[in-house]
Amino acid sequence: MKVISKVHSGFGLVQICEDEQGRKVIQKIIQKEQYGNRVWDRLSKEGALMRKMRDSGYVPIIYKDIIDCQNGEYTLIEEYIEGSLLSEIMLNRHFEKDRKIAIMRDLIKAVEIMHSFGIVHQDLKPNNIIITEDDKVKLIDFGIAAHVGARKPFCAGNFHYASPQQLSFEGLVNFNYDAYSLGIIYSELFGPDCDKRLLSEISQYRENIETQLDFDEFKYSFNIIYK
Repeated sequence: MKVISKVHSGFGLVQICEDEQGRKVIQKIIQKEQYGNRVWDRLSKEGALMRKMRDSGYVPIIYKDIIDCQNGEYTLIEEYIEGSLLSEIMLNRHFEKDRKIAIMRDLIKAVEIMHSFGIVHQDLKPNNIIITEDDKVKLIDFGIAAHVGARKPFCAGNFHYASPQQLSFEGLVNFNYDAYSLGIIYSELFGPDCDKRLLSEISQYRENIETQLDFDEFKYSFNIIYK
């Protein structure tokens, strides 16, 4: 495995490498002794959840994961996605509205498919969404993702994108968390330049998953002025 560069990460070692087959990959390594069982379990769960979505086209492919019990090391090797983070693209002042709509629709589809596998991401934000060179959405960083209905062992999520329900220690993991995050992303992406058809699609998705958020809170999450 040839190391190309290292990537900043809050947990463990993350680096861009070239594997034995000449593929560009992401390698994540966690030392159990340094980070403990919880982080070790998070990385192993991340690989398992992403494998469930392998054929969806909306997540990087997991090539292999290696558990070295003797040395207490867990390694995850996944596909490197060529593209840009949505957060980087949003800095472009000339980001066309039609392109925003296409990306947001693809993001909604990605979340719908993820939920069809019973997976709640819990950390949807522009920094965890890659837009490929042909403008397709890829979801990354499933480190705190969980199955719907799971108990919450800790308060998870980004404070800006997570709903109050998600940030509490009460209740079970549910699809509403990601629906709320979609609303915040939509708000940041469009600002006052609201696309009503797209908003209607997201509202319909909210109804389909029977969200527990009341409508006033839902509107607030979009930061849109209703006249």
